[in-house]
Formats: sequence, structure tokens, C-alpha cells
Amino acid sequence: MEKRLETKQMKLNKQTLKRIIKEELDAVMNESDRFQGQIPQELWSISDYEDARDEGILSRLSSYSDEELQMKIEQLQEEIEDEKNYMDDPQNQYDSAIAPKEALINFIQDILQGR
Repeated sequence: MEKRLETKQMKLNKQTLKRIIKEELDAVMNESDRFQGQIPQELWSISDYEDARDEGILSRLSSYSDEELQMKIEQLQEEIEDEKNYMDDPQNQYDSAIAPKEALINFIQDILQGR
């Protein structure tokens, strides 16, 4: 009896975990996809400052329109909010996930202010 109960609880936990993971993945994909097709693919695909630097895109950001850059800022801000909602280790995750996104936002804002 106890063994069956443990097995049933494990199955329920596995099912619940799978459902939660699927829901979260769907939510992340839907949020991120909202900007796909609205801004150029190159701009949409960069995730943070380090990514933009590594891909050599930083020097080309000023070639995008104000509207496109504003949408990129909005995309990054939404991603930051999503990250904040799922932080287990706030300081470590801030440093690795949020700070590089904020750095890209600041870089883009500097471009916009310089126009």
C-alpha cells in the first residue's frame, strides 16, 4: 500500500512538473515571438550586450530606426521581468541574466539620446 502511494505521488509529481515546464516554455516562446517579424531578425535574435558584442552587432545598432530600437528595449525589458519572476538565486542570476540585458538597454538608450 505504501509503495503504491509513493509511486502514485511520484507519477503525479512528474506529470505536474511536465505540465509546468510546458506552460512556462510556451509562455516564454510566445513573449519572445511577439517581436519576431516586428523588428529585423538580427536585432530580434540578440539576447543581451555580450551576445551583441560577440556577434559584432554593437557597431551596427545605430543603423536601426528609433522605432526598432525602442521595440528592442521593450523586448529586453519583458525578458528581464520574466527572469525576475523565476529567480532562485537572485544575485547570481542577476549578474548572469539581467545585468547583460540592462547593459544592452543602456547602450541602445545612449544611441537614441545621441540622435
